[in-house]
Amino acid sequence: MKHFGESPRQAGFSQPGEWAPHSACWLAWPSHAELWKEALGPVQGAFVSFARAIADPGPDGVPRGEKLEVLAPTEARAEEARARLDGLGARVHEIPFGDIWMRDTAPIFLTS
Repeated sequence: MKHFGESPRQAGFSQPGEWAPHSACWLAWPSHAELWKEALGPVQGAFVSFARAIADPGPDGVPRGEKLEVLAPTEARAEEARARLDGLGARVHEIPFGDIWMRDTAPIFLTS
């Protein structure tokens, strides 16, 4: 039973390590033109290659690697990400964010 005032650890929760098994890889679509300037296009290309390596599509084109959960800050950027990541099984979520460095901006997951 959980009691008010307990820390998450005392209540039986812990944060899994980066290396722990997980059900998906969370990424953020590079989209802030004011941050990336002329590098935005090449960075998005590198991101697609990175996502492809994580999803690991087989010879039949079906992803056999990790599931991709991708943040995009606007509807237009979400559509752009969906188009560029087509065939990788990525789920794109329209959620504003400040930078693609997910360790600083993404949710923190706990398990119990």
